[in-house]
Amino acid sequence: MSQTTHDRLSPRAHATAEPAVRLAASVVFNLADYTVHDAVDLPLGGRRVVVAADATEDACPGCGVLSSRVHQRVRQSVKDIPVGGTCLEVIVVKPRFVCAETACPRRTFTQATEQLPARARCTTRLKEAVVAAVLDSGRATAEVAADHGVAWWIFGVLRSTRIEVGSRGPVDAFGVFGATNIFVRSHLLTLLPPGVKGTRRKEQFSMVRKIKAKLVLQLRAEGLSGRAIAASQRISRNSVAAVLEAADSAGVGWDDIKDRPEAEVYSMVFPGRGEHESVYAQPDFEKVHKELARVGVTLKLLHGEYLDACAAGGEPAMGYDRFCKSYQHHVLVTGLASRVGHKAGQTVEVDWSGPTMQLADAATGELRTVYLFVGCLPFSRYAFVEPALDMKQDTWLRAHVAMFEAFGGSVPRVVPDNLKTGVIKHPAEGEIVLNDAYREMAAHYSAAVLPGRVKKPKDKPSVENTVSHVATWVIAGLRDQTFTTLPELKAAVTERVAAYNAEPFQKRAGSRASAFAAEEKPLLRPLPAVPYEINRWINGRRVAKNGHITFGKNFYSVPYTHVGAKVDLRLTDTLLEVYRGHERLTSHLLAPENVVNEYRTHDADLPAGPGYRQWDPDRVRDWATRIGPSAVTVVERIFESVPVAEQGLDPALAVLRLTRRYSGERVEAACRLAVAGRVRSPRYAHLRPILETGQDKTPAADRPPGAGTAEESGGYVRGAAYYAAGGTR
Repeated sequence: MSQTTHDRLSPRAHATAEPAVRLAASVVFNLADYTVHDAVDLPLGGRRVVVAADATEDACPGCGVLSSRVHQRVRQSVKDIPVGGTCLEVIVVKPRFVCAETACPRRTFTQATEQLPARARCTTRLKEAVVAAVLDSGRATAEVAADHGVAWWIFGVLRSTRIEVGSRGPVDAFGVFGATNIFVRSHLLTLLPPGVKGTRRKEQFSMVRKIKAKLVLQLRAEGLSGRAIAASQRISRNSVAAVLEAADSAGVGWDDIKDRPEAEVYSMVFPGRGEHESVYAQPDFEKVHKELARVGVTLKLLHGEYLDACAAGGEPAMGYDRFCKSYQHHVLVTGLASRVGHKAGQTVEVDWSGPTMQLADAATGELRTVYLFVGCLPFSRYAFVEPALDMKQDTWLRAHVAMFEAFGGSVPRVVPDNLKTGVIKHPAEGEIVLNDAYREMAAHYSAAVLPGRVKKPKDKPSVENTVSHVATWVIAGLRDQTFTTLPELKAAVTERVAAYNAEPFQKRAGSRASAFAAEEKPLLRPLPAVPYEINRWINGRRVAKNGHITFGKNFYSVPYTHVGAKVDLRLTDTLLEVYRGHERLTSHLLAPENVVNEYRTHDADLPAGPGYRQWDPDRVRDWATRIGPSAVTVVERIFESVPVAEQGLDPALAVLRLTRRYSGERVEAACRLAVAGRVRSPRYAHLRPILETGQDKTPAADRPPGAGTAEESGGYVRGAAYYAAGGTR
């Protein structure tokens, strides 16, 4: 078939269309009096079929006169039975005729057929298919209608009509035998006995329930007729007649019932009326109620398990809608609290208490405000209270850590208020922006932060209610006591909260503590091996050339490949961690607060090769040995000339570092000349002039007599002999 839908089909199009193709498509579609002209597969699923009416004339519904004059062709969209599992949308092109009778009040009329009545939303055969499916499966109309791609309210047109479904056998699911008619009300199908119209069902069955049978029999005993009883009590004569006929058939008179209650009289007159015994297998709703308290369990899941059990036992099972309503009825009858709203071990609500407490300074008597952090598990209403001296970020996080430790586990959801220590931004639309430290703390305990809406305290009603109880149990209960230290106050608050949790419920068995221990604590998530440590971030520290960053006047190493880069520091109470972007580079134990200028270096942070060695006398002697024996002599005399060996390190290194400018042989020769002189302990100032003037290069045989000493050759120690020989300054 073609994939193009034409907006309007004219009679000429009918004449020029291919008869064979049109006939074949119409046969497959199988809708009498209509011809298929086009079909399109819809992008979102389903198929649209365009059909046109074959009739060229029709009778006016107003006067009955045949007319063949077409005023226009109109399009009507209806639903049809699915084909091959695909829902069909039918576009019907109908002729709108002009009535040939001039006196008829209807000037025009649209063709209507048995399958497509006027203003129909679906074909008659689709309605019949849904009704038959309901009778065969026993399901609600809404479920079956959804399977056929239509809404149940489309069948509201059946409220004033009957659909003949043929003679059917006993239908236990409806409790009616030999029914041949179906009456649709809202989303339910009801079988009616043969000959009973759907529009009178309320009068036939429901009205008798509303009258008082005992009163009717009493008035008849007083001599009133049925008509007089109906007029005086404003009830239907048919209802009065039904009561009187039922009483006569049962042989019930006024003397038999005058001392009986109304309900008993009604059951005597209409035995079995109003009593209902379900044909379905009844679930164990006590077990259902307990199972709903478990994480992830829903009524839909439990209904599926119930269906499996019924199928295994060969018993009829009720639908999901009846299952839910039966559970709700069970909750109301037994007085149990429905747990659909709160799951055990799923949520904790937290907030700061508005009312505060005070600490008194032992020396001055000055009062200091104490704030109360309150946490509550909505399922058991188990409460936790932590006093604190402020409401800062670190205090807020430490209170959460203490709460999870007190519970002995964590929950997947934390519901706070929109305070800045937890939530940075909570827009009406878009994503919530959480505080980084708060989100990190929640992630450590495998929890998600789901703050309540702004100015919507009912989003966390449990903790709001607990805050008011804390004001009574804790603040008012300790109002006559004076506390001077926070640990003392904390112990008293913990004792009062324990008493509050142990207080029995007013409307249910047990207490908060017992409900928490028995039903909620086993479902909490286990705590991580290491408690969360409060941390803060310092951003933009640059790694120095020595591969260290500075914090608190101390130095901490960073891998040498990041020298010159900017890094971020994460600080806890005991640890310093270095991050570059999202990469953790290294970590160090923090130096004590009273320690400064201390280097903390990891060997792994240093480049490969010989590492840094601290200078000591042995290392200096090793260096001098590599130069020569005279250099060793100079170094040894330097160490001998100082009271502490470490004091000679710098003078000895100054001598040895001359090898950076001069060769080792020249330094060794200079040391030899210096040792031969009069200076007991030659140093850098003695050796440098020898090297600068090149005296170390002159062989000993070429020197004049008496020039063997360093002071004579160098001139840096000029005695009397120098000037006596005619030396110049």
